[in-house]
Amino acid sequence: MPIRDGWAAEGTDGENGIDDLLALVGLVGVELLGDDGRRGCLAVNSTGELGFGGARVVEMAQRCRDIIRSAVRKPLERSADRGEIDEGCVEVYVDTTMSYLMPAARVARGGAPPQELERHLGSMRRLIVSWRAA
Repeated sequence: MPIRDGWAAEGTDGENGIDDLLALVGLVGVELLGDDGRRGCLAVNSTGELGFGGARVVEMAQRCRDIIRSAVRKPLERSADRGEIDEGCVEVYVDTTMSYLMPAARVARGGAPPQELERHLGSMRRLIVSWRAA
């Protein structure tokens, strides 16, 4: 998944909570459904082709995951600050979102039809919406 300033900043630089996370997921979807997403990125392709045997590959992949994790965490922290979600759930929600985002890049790289990716991302969006406090 290309780590583009536009969507990474969507999570970290926004002013909203859950809505910013949903916007980030939407931008990731645009990336994954486009030609760039289908080709993959350095992190996805290197780890897919080379495995995790090389220290440089592992380090680069970790940096990419850290950027994505930060982009996911920021809107969730804003949501907790606003009472939109339970503060104690932030890290669980970060982990859950990451567990959807990371495989989505491999699914796109594997040539899944757009409908499959849309279902995957749609289920992630529905889950995120359900986190809003009642």
